Amino acid sequence: MALVFFDLDGTLTKGLSIEKRFFVFLLRGRILHLRQLAAFLIFTLRWFTHSRKDVWKKNKAYLTGLRLNKIQHLAEQFVAQVFLANLRPDVKKRLENHLAQRDSVVLLTGTPDFIAWPIAKQLGITHIAATVCDTKNGCFTSSPPGIHPLGAAKLQIAEQICRNFNTTLDKCTAYADSASDIALLASVSQPVAVYPDNKLRQLARGRGWEVIG
Repeated sequence: MALVFFDLDGTLTKGLSIEKRFFVFLLRGRILHLRQLAAFLIFTLRWFTHSRKDVWKKNKAYLTGLRLNKIQHLAEQFVAQVFLANLRPDVKKRLENHLAQRDSVVLLTGTPDFIAWPIAKQLGITHIAATVCDTKNGCFTSSPPGIHPLGAAKLQIAEQICRNFNTTLDKCTAYADSASDIALLASVSQPVAVYPDNKLRQLARGRGWEVIG
């Protein structure tokens, strides 16, 4: 039995990110109003200098003022309607093989946890480490997420998960698609670059890592 990390967007799924699809889902459902859209814009302007290209990934202010339990319910509906059609069949098969071998699989993703949990349930995954958005009194705020698995933070979270499982990263497997995941992939014994971006593809080939897609 091994510990295996799976990224979500671009790895298990193809096309537009799951969170972007959820944003559109909320827009079409008229859940987002001027308050949420204004908060989203203000966050971008305020945090751009600090976060630069990652500001869009950290920006969860489109949820400002919305109740957590309502968004959780909507996320379950969204996942049931949209998710399975966007899965990569070859990567899903690899995931199923790990589960059949009774490996401990962790969905390690920057996707908000209220979306990641119903996705994990559909896939038969019992462990997730996902973005935790800031809330107060049961409602989302416009503050940056308290936990956001991205880049160096993703590696730190993976290391903590390993400690929880009484293992180390050099005994683990990880699947990811982005250059931002290089630190994690370089730390595990079995790194798998899945439909990688150009930078990750070049590095993976140079280091002899497995490449899918």
